[in-house]
Amino acid sequence: MRRILFFLIPLFLITTTVYSQTYTGVLTTGSYSQKGVCLEIKTQGKTVTLEMRRVRFAKLMPVKVDVEVKGLKVKFQGNNRIVTGENIIPLNDGKPRKKHKITEFKGVANADRMAFECKMGDKKVSFIGQRNFSGKSLHTMMEENFDRKE
Repeated sequence: MRRILFFLIPLFLITTTVYSQTYTGVLTTGSYSQKGVCLEIKTQGKTVTLEMRRVRFAKLMPVKVDVEVKGLKVKFQGNNRIVTGENIIPLNDGKPRKKHKITEFKGVANADRMAFECKMGDKKVSFIGQRNFSGKSLHTMMEENFDRKE
């Protein structure tokens, strides 16, 4: 009978803290603006994920969508996070939208405000908003703005 020795090798997981901030502001696409847009940015290491809930990019757009932009790059300058991105396929309601590819993404976020501009497909999109200091989650803010008139 053979003896088999098992060596237990400790497994160390390397984790990176995710920093999350929420902002409420105005999203503009061309001449259309939507007020009360809730946006969350999650910074992990040198990458950022941006989430917007129930947004509309045109007045006649029949429904609002959830948009998630993963893989934005971040670098830190003083108290600011400089966020950039190129050729990123956003997720609308969890599905990739290649025709809305994000290019020329440039943004700045700090403890008080967030602003960005980019191209989504052939449309210029911008956001400017103030930080939410209430401690509310993006989901709670989204629910509070659900019935808001535009």
